[in-house]
Amino acid sequence: MTTAFRAVPKTAKKGGSNLDETAAPQLVVRYLLDEVKLTQRELADAVGAGDRAVRRWAKEDGVPQARFQPAIDDLRDLGNILGESLPGIQTGRWLRARNRYLKGERPLDALKAGKFSRVREAAEAYVEGAVL
Repeated sequence: MTTAFRAVPKTAKKGGSNLDETAAPQLVVRYLLDEVKLTQRELADAVGAGDRAVRRWAKEDGVPQARFQPAIDDLRDLGNILGESLPGIQTGRWLRARNRYLKGERPLDALKAGKFSRVREAAEAYVEGAVL
């Protein structure tokens, strides 16, 4: 039997989040809330939704509306990129910290402003060890 989502064991040091393209959006939401430790407000802002919507999505049978799924996919991609170097909660810290690559902007604020590609570039630069 295969599953669409497999979280990294807490003892794992590297390897990303193992969230692939087939991971159900509600599982990605739970990963972001439970492992990355984003708050419901942070997640809602990053995808352009309301707090109540995120609470619904986090439930076992909750499914995000189609209009939010691309932004959730973007966050999944960031989790996979950063997970190579930063396990779980450290990914959340990176998303909250001011970033020189983003000219002092926090990645979560940049996501809220619709700058996913720039945040992705910053994440890739971080993983590659770029000195900024």
